[in-house]
Amino acid sequence: MNKINKPNNITYILIIIFLVSVYSSCKKDENSNVLSKWKLIEQYSDPGDGSGDFNPVESDRTIEFMDNGIAVSNGSLCNMTLDANGTYSAIYNDSLIVTNDCDMENFTLHYQINSNVLIIWFPCIEGCAQKYAKID
Repeated sequence: MNKINKPNNITYILIIIFLVSVYSSCKKDENSNVLSKWKLIEQYSDPGDGSGDFNPVESDRTIEFMDNGIAVSNGSLCNMTLDANGTYSAIYNDSLIVTNDCDMENFTLHYQINSNVLIIWFPCIEGCAQKYAKID
């Protein structure tokens, strides 16, 4: 008959160390640096005939591009709301922002940066976008 050994204190300590290391690896990388920060200044909408234009908006909504490939916004990236009501994150590359915070997985936005202006294009039939100005 096999004898089952009772775990000793070292086993418990190793389990705790393992769990702490797994938990800390899942947390946001606090050592990442902000590459650029942007504030929402205008929104574009088109009625479907190509006559749309950017119009000024009042909003505290911002988005930050971090050096670890994460974009962090204080407003949902799922729609063109002006609200700054939480913390939302996404991954980005040189032309796309992809988030899983929306109803559909891998919700993708196209963006472009020209000098001190960031434009994020939302997937609309008629065309819609938000324009951000670079801050700090």
